[in-house]
Formats: sequence, C-alpha cells, structure tokens
Amino acid sequence: MKNKLLYLATIALTFISCEQKATFPTVVTGDAIVYATAKTVQLNGYVESDGGDVVTERGICYVTSSSGVVPTISNNVVSAGSGKGSFSAILERVEPGTYTYRAYATNDIGTSYGDIKYFKMTTTGKPNDDPDDGGKKYTINDFLGTYSLKAYNWDAATYETWSGVKIKTYNTDYWSNAVYVEGILLGEGYTFFTALGQFDAEKQCIRLFSGWQFTNRTFTFTGEDISYIARFYPVYANKNEDTFTYLYSGNGYEGCAEAWLTFNSNGKLCLGASDTPDPETGKYANGMVFRYSEAENPTNYNRFEVFIEVEMTKTSNTTSMPEKAPYKINHADIINTNIEGILHKSLIMKSLKATKCAN
Repeated sequence: MKNKLLYLATIALTFISCEQKATFPTVVTGDAIVYATAKTVQLNGYVESDGGDVVTERGICYVTSSSGVVPTISNNVVSAGSGKGSFSAILERVEPGTYTYRAYATNDIGTSYGDIKYFKMTTTGKPNDDPDDGGKKYTINDFLGTYSLKAYNWDAATYETWSGVKIKTYNTDYWSNAVYVEGILLGEGYTFFTALGQFDAEKQCIRLFSGWQFTNRTFTFTGEDISYIARFYPVYANKNEDTFTYLYSGNGYEGCAEAWLTFNSNGKLCLGASDTPDPETGKYANGMVFRYSEAENPTNYNRFEVFIEVEMTKTSNTTSMPEKAPYKINHADIINTNIEGILHKSLIMKSLKATKCAN
C-alpha cells in the first residue's frame, strides 16, 4: 500500500513539475493617429501573448517627452480592456507638445511593456501648418486626385484596403469650395458611396458633412424597381467596444455632423475629428459609416459596415477616369426579400431610424 501511495505521489509531483509556469504577457506598441484639429489622439497596441495567464488589464501609458520619464502605469494611463488582441486608447483635449508612450499589459505575474514611441500635437491645431516644423499651407488642389485607402473594419475586426477613391470638385449653391469623395467605401466603381463637403483653407482640411448624397448616386437591386440612396455619416468607434456612436449634429452645413480629412506628417489623408465634439454625445469622429434607404421610403434606414483608422494615399493627381454606372447588386446577394440587409463583402446591416440631417 505504501509503495502504491509513493508511486502516485511521484506521478503527481512529476505532473506538477511539468506544468507550464505563467510568465509576463507580451505586448506591442502600435502607431499613433493624431487628429490635430480636434486635439485628439488614437494610440494603438496589441497583446501577442497572455503569458499563460489571463490579461486583466491592458492599455497605454504616456508622459510628456520633456519630463525625461519612461512611461509606466504609475504615470498617465488610458485603460483599454483586457485579454489578447488589438486595442486602442483615445486621448482627448491633448495640449500641444511631444509625448512619449508605450503599451502595457498586466496579468497575475505582473506588468510588461511594449517599445517606446512618440507623437506630437502641433501648436496651431493644424497637422501640417506648424511653424516649428516649417509646415506646408495646403490648397484645394493638394487634396484633389485618386487615392488608395486602408481602414479598419470595426464589424469584421480586420483591416481592408481598396483603390480608386477620387476627390473631385463640383458646383453647388450650398457652399463654396465644394468637393466630393467618390468610392470612399470599396473604391472605384462604387459611385453611390460618395461623401460631400467643402475644402476649408483656414482649417486645412476637407470637411465632410453627414446625410448628403448626389441624387444620381443611387444603386438598385437586379430585378427590382426600387432605388436606394447611400449617405455618409461620421461615427465614434473603439476596437474594444461592442457598440459605436453615430454623430448627428455639429458645426457642419445646417448643423449636421462632420468628419475632416487632414494630411498627417507622412503626407497621407486621415479621416477623423473636427475641432468640436458632437454636442449631444461629446464624442469626436474617428470613423465613418454609410447608411442606405429606399429612395421612396427615406425614413427606413439600414447600414453598411463601420470603418475607423481611415488612411488615404494619393496614387494620382488626376481623376479623369470615365465615370461608371451605378453599381448593381445581384439578387443572390440579398439576405431576404424584405431588404433587411445585403451580404456583400460581409457587409452588416441593421435597421435604423432616420436622422434630422438626412437631406
């Protein structure tokens, strides 16, 4: 009996000794997306490994670079949930200056950090008109052209890219320096995904207004007589949250919400916040969504996927490619005959109410 107990004890000790011990998590510091016009910064990170134990907290710690301090969780911290995977932290009302930051992740063993990185908030609130940097003063012609676009699909939790996005001018009685961004969702050929707005020389950006569309930018279902209209709306969304926020009102035309396209320090256009938050929610725009409705029943809305971290790279100064006819979606792509949604590139639709800015 004693020999049997000794044998079992030996097996148990061997099993325990062979168990993998937990270690510190592994975390990567991501890039910063600076929306200088709104004094807002999105800081990104990624937890590669939990070290064999649950990551109970993750986020970004930061300090002013002039302090000479290496940031830790004892300094300024923005928590961004728990667990493995990608995360983002939003800093609002950031004062001008240079900042040092890094990602962190904590489990029961302790806290580990990613590499140190930096971002700068300009003194003027304009991303490329900072006299300290000898920045450039942009004109409307700098924005016009054809672009490729990369963005994070919030619904599918993955990055996507497409090409053939065009920024053009047009004539209207509504505002001066009018522009439109064609194919801003899914790129060339998707002419019904068009955002409208104006170039603002003082703010050094293109202001895209919610709820507007070209009357000839409609799309139809093959075999159906009903036309649909797609409209651009700014949103606030976070990778770590299950819900997003529509931004309905603001300083845009006739009080509509707006998102701004501004050049970053790398010469790429970024879609982000205006200089004021949505007065109803206090949120700054950091993404976009297109909502669509029947042309004959404009109060019945559905939506396409939400995209954040939108970055556009110019591929040509011209936009002279021939304009294509409105895109048609095949019957096989319709989820059901009641038009509750469309399954196209995993597009997710939800029934929504009309907004006061649906012009």
